[in-house]
Amino acid sequence: MKQETRVLNDQEILKLFNLSPEKVESMKFEHKKGSLYVYITLEVEEYPCPICGTKTKRVKSYVNKKILHAAITYKPCYIIYHCRRYVCTNCKKTFNERNPFAYRNMKLSALTVSNVLEDLKSPTETFSTVATRYGVSSTTVAAIFDSHVSVSRRKLPKIISIDEVYAFHSERSDYVCVLVDFLSKQTIDLLPTRRKQDLQLYFTQIPLEERKNVEVLICDMWHTYRIIAQQMFPYADCVLDKFHVYQEFHRRMNKVRIDIMKQVQPVQEWKKSDDVAKRSLFYKREQQYYLLKKWNWLLNRKDTTRYTVEGKEYEIFDPNIPRKYNKKLNKYCNYNDLLTMILDIDPKLKEAYNLKFFLNNFYDTATIITARTDIETLISKMYDSSISEFNEFGNT
Repeated sequence: MKQETRVLNDQEILKLFNLSPEKVESMKFEHKKGSLYVYITLEVEEYPCPICGTKTKRVKSYVNKKILHAAITYKPCYIIYHCRRYVCTNCKKTFNERNPFAYRNMKLSALTVSNVLEDLKSPTETFSTVATRYGVSSTTVAAIFDSHVSVSRRKLPKIISIDEVYAFHSERSDYVCVLVDFLSKQTIDLLPTRRKQDLQLYFTQIPLEERKNVEVLICDMWHTYRIIAQQMFPYADCVLDKFHVYQEFHRRMNKVRIDIMKQVQPVQEWKKSDDVAKRSLFYKREQQYYLLKKWNWLLNRKDTTRYTVEGKEYEIFDPNIPRKYNKKLNKYCNYNDLLTMILDIDPKLKEAYNLKFFLNNFYDTATIITARTDIETLISKMYDSSISEFNEFGNT
């Protein structure tokens, strides 16, 4: 630890910390571990008690507060503020002296916050670049931006896409609700929560005439969004976007796969059993479990997915793709062979996969004229399934 060599005089240094000489009792500089530490104690002042209003100068104790300060950017700079805690001579309540360096409940100096906000005005800056410059996290920079900047929303377009993204944890919600103009891809507004009552409050503050101009609200399968569409947009159709339909379908198909994995999981004791039938069943189940675990991603691929082998392009399930030796299965196989083996493990998995074919066919072939009939056919297929997960999917 060593004293910092200073090129500025005391008056100039005090300006960096937004202080006047008469307010400072002592100030010391130290350099350690590549950072500059500034130890500051303010002069004793008379403060009114926040409880009863009695003025007092009686000091009860001191506490050190470490505050990141951005006035000096060539190295990390910290203020070690020796903060007094006063005691009221009348009601005996204790309280801290006013902190001139930082906002309440923050460990960043007011100047640091100001500099962060100033830098964020540049369109070339990101939360990450500013965070690196001032030695803080991207989360902290984002929190500063959110608490100090209010951006007005855009006018509601004819087609709105509404979704949520996981952001930074707050007291209200773990998710930010995002409103996007579907045609221009521009963000309309960001809402701090996706709760029904908060969305209702937000949209009721938008004039009804503006909401009447909305023709389509695109959303996922969360029931709250449908309620909001019905209540807030009288002339809008609520549309489930393709991405979330597939996401929900694959989630249900994945549940079927996992249930089957649990059923075929090999019993380790059978591996060394004297019973030949049990040993044979162990190795059969081991291969089935391997297929369901290692190659499950094949269930989610479309037949039209392109795949290149030795410079030649194939559709992924083309049976003519050259086969490679699989040590676990002890045979040569390609993706088509692997998929066939997976689907042969259990009839329910094959049924679920066939339902995916009908879903793909709907999106690939339905037109404005045939869409209603086609979707009713698709829903019927889901209702007729022997798999309960897809009966429920039909209700969505």
